[in-house]
Amino acid sequence: MRPTAATRWNTTRQLFIAFIAVIVLSVFLVFSLSDPARGSDAADDVGLWDPTTGQWHLREANGEVRSFYFGRPGDVPILGDWDCNGTDTAGMFRPSNGFAYLTNENATSVAEVSFFFGQVGDTPIVGDWNGNGCDTLGVYRDGEVLLRDTLSTGPADTRFYFGKPGDRPFIGDFNGDGISTVGLHRIASGLVYFRNSLDTGPAHFQFFYGQTGDHIIAGDWNHDGTDTIGIFRPGQARFYLSNSNLEQPADLVFDFGKPPWLPVAGRLFQVVPPPSPPPPPPTPAGDGPVLYRVNAGGEAIAATDGGPDWSGDTPAKPSVYTNASAALSSTANWNVATVDNSIEASVPSDIFASERWDQPAGHEMLWRFPVEQGSLVQVNLYFSSGFDPVGNPGERVFNIHGDRNPVTKAFDIVGSAGHRIGTRRSYYAYAEDGGVDIWFEHVINNPQLNGIEIIQQSGTDVTFEGPGPAIENGDFLRYGLGELARFRPPDSWIAEVGSGAFSIRPDAHDPVFRLVENLTIRGAGPGLSTLIGGNVAGPAVAGANGARLENLTVQVGKSPGARGILNRATSAVFENVTVNAGGANAEAITNIDSAGSFENVIVHAPAFVGAAVINNVGGAPHFRNLTVAADGDRDITAIRNEASRPTFDSASISVSSSARTAHGMVNLSGSVVSGSDVAIGASMVDPAFPVSVFNGIFSLDSVNDFSRLTVNGTGQHLTEIGIWSVGGDVVLDSSDIGLVGGEGEGVGLQIESGTASMTATNIAVAGDGVGVSATGSDIVMETTSIGTGTDSASDSTGIRITNGFLTATDASVDSRGTASGVAVSLDSAQANLVGGSYRATSTSSAQGLFVTSGRVNLASTDVSASAISPIALVVVDSSLDVIETVLTARDGAEGTVLHNRASDIRIEASTLVVDAGGGRATGIENVGSNLRPAPADPVGAIRVLTSTITAATHMV
Repeated sequence: MRPTAATRWNTTRQLFIAFIAVIVLSVFLVFSLSDPARGSDAADDVGLWDPTTGQWHLREANGEVRSFYFGRPGDVPILGDWDCNGTDTAGMFRPSNGFAYLTNENATSVAEVSFFFGQVGDTPIVGDWNGNGCDTLGVYRDGEVLLRDTLSTGPADTRFYFGKPGDRPFIGDFNGDGISTVGLHRIASGLVYFRNSLDTGPAHFQFFYGQTGDHIIAGDWNHDGTDTIGIFRPGQARFYLSNSNLEQPADLVFDFGKPPWLPVAGRLFQVVPPPSPPPPPPTPAGDGPVLYRVNAGGEAIAATDGGPDWSGDTPAKPSVYTNASAALSSTANWNVATVDNSIEASVPSDIFASERWDQPAGHEMLWRFPVEQGSLVQVNLYFSSGFDPVGNPGERVFNIHGDRNPVTKAFDIVGSAGHRIGTRRSYYAYAEDGGVDIWFEHVINNPQLNGIEIIQQSGTDVTFEGPGPAIENGDFLRYGLGELARFRPPDSWIAEVGSGAFSIRPDAHDPVFRLVENLTIRGAGPGLSTLIGGNVAGPAVAGANGARLENLTVQVGKSPGARGILNRATSAVFENVTVNAGGANAEAITNIDSAGSFENVIVHAPAFVGAAVINNVGGAPHFRNLTVAADGDRDITAIRNEASRPTFDSASISVSSSARTAHGMVNLSGSVVSGSDVAIGASMVDPAFPVSVFNGIFSLDSVNDFSRLTVNGTGQHLTEIGIWSVGGDVVLDSSDIGLVGGEGEGVGLQIESGTASMTATNIAVAGDGVGVSATGSDIVMETTSIGTGTDSASDSTGIRITNGFLTATDASVDSRGTASGVAVSLDSAQANLVGGSYRATSTSSAQGLFVTSGRVNLASTDVSASAISPIALVVVDSSLDVIETVLTARDGAEGTVLHNRASDIRIEASTLVVDAGGGRATGIENVGSNLRPAPADPVGAIRVLTSTITAATHMV
């Protein structure tokens, strides 16, 4: 068990002081417990938790809102006085595993207490079930109430039935007796009812309140010692609080929060937080003075580096900093002279010859060093295994605890460093209460220690080493980062992470290496320093404002839904970082409402399963020199942007799925995506299964603005689409889209109900397919080249517009196919083609321009068709103006320059050429209209002015 304050010291003077303190405390409790408000001098307040981001918003009495992060999506927020100090603080209940995670401060932090209670699907409730001034946990389970009196795993201390399945519980002290009881809300009818005792029976009080969809809470809103009803109405984002438990209008109404947020209520949100530590003195970076050195279990040793000596800790005179008497700990001496590279030259080897070990009886071994409140210190622990009977891995295992949480669990000296080898393990600690505690907990055999060193941290550089196993290293790093976060450094800090792997342990309740604001974590290099996520859902690394992560590898955990890097509302920077990802529904990088920056980042995602490798939701992250390689056998997306504004500067993306759809990038919900030098490519995991689909970019109601974008397919997919945009805009400058096509159709650019603008862009589909396909859209292209099909392809179309508008200046379109080739196909569309060339080639049928129910202007263009049956222009029920244009049909057994059906056509200063190779050659084929020059615009009229028709041997 953890030693208590009463068992730490064993002197007559200290026991007398403790005796007086107990008397004073007893008198205080008599008076404080007699007050139903539990010593509070303010009414209860309300708060909200955002289930999408994990952010808390607590409304204080003065109207100000305190916001912080704790928990994760899928949790249920709870609020309680966990440490019995009169202040309610945050907690989370995780319905997926039945665990509770609690913190004693309303600030972004890690859980300080975690335990299992209840079962999957239970609804958590919090209250003071025994009137001792401390809140503990309970659960409501389909009409059954289960309560526990301590914050620990174990069976329910109180158990009874109340209500029925479907009722929603809420908790309050409804009669002011200091004990919390259970209330229920029956959603269908709006009935609210509660009991004033913790047992089975009918309701002591009931009434109707609120409406369907309201969230019921209870609190002492007017500070009269009695809890009364309140509701949060999500549709209005409004609170209604009543000072009586009656069916009556609310006494207090105010707007707060957003519809999807979940309400909480508690006492003393406005309590003044502990004073922030003073800023570090203006000293050079690096460690400060050595405060303490102890040779555990041995005589004093003189220092060799000018620092303080290593004080003694002998059986006759135990160190004043340990609870040797209460712990019944002992000392021993061994011949240990070998040390590993974690030991500096200034550390005397003699400290490894003696040890203090803790017997199973008594209290756990504790060391406590007085340190100025608000200080940050480095704690160096020295170990060596000298006792031969436990000289193998797994024979001596113990936990190391700091002031608040385990520093590392299951520490095994032999398994970590070897037998008879001196080694050091270090972490950072924040002296919140004027002292630094270190204590050791039995697991297998007896904990032991050889030396302790406490160093004041005066500069801005900290160091985390990796001398042991990955999980052990990760424990020390996670604890140290947590202490840095509590220390709240005011300036920029640099943390050097040594070579090695730093892993989150599989049973971690909060699987995150949390970065600290304004802290740079710099590794020895990608592949040398690795942060590994645990085998549980959640991120490996969580960003923070002003934080940087450099020269590191991040390994995503193996659990479904795991993440590598998570930025939530932060501006963290990641540079020279490699992220290795895998697993079902995992994400390598997740940005939520963030403006993070990623430079020289490489993401490997082999065997990825159904997820977005990089997921940006909101915010405006920036990527520079990004490389993403993702392969899988299900639907997979390399980069997903939702309501986000990311920018990409030099990015290489490779994605493939052997069985489903592979997206290089997906842009949703009004995202505005911009980039330059971006390359997106497809590769097949297994070409034996060519049934998958490749989309370079899929965009819905979003903006895509790229310069020097390259999209390449492989031709091994059933369908390949370079860019597919629905309801948005596409801007391409100096870009290239190249698809091989294959057996399925390829589409270079597909636009639906949107716009596209292309400048100096090349689109090539080397197989069956379409270069640009647009429906209900406006297309503008300048100096753009489109090539579709090959001499062996079946059908290809350069540009296909339906119910839209096309403007092309100096464009070049070349379409080839064995069955048919069409350079431009327009259906119910308008087009202005100025300059450029449009060519269709086929061994069967080819059309340069095919227009149905549209209006087209051709100026200074070159339109040609080459096939057995070529037609340069096919115009049906349309209007066509041709000015200074060359129209050519060639290489066929029969050829037609212009085929007209019921259309108005004006040809001026143009040339019509047909070369049928001796077969039937038709210059103009007019069906259902009159060939005549006329001043008016009758339907089906063709006007030819100052133009030339060559080899027109037949005219209909």
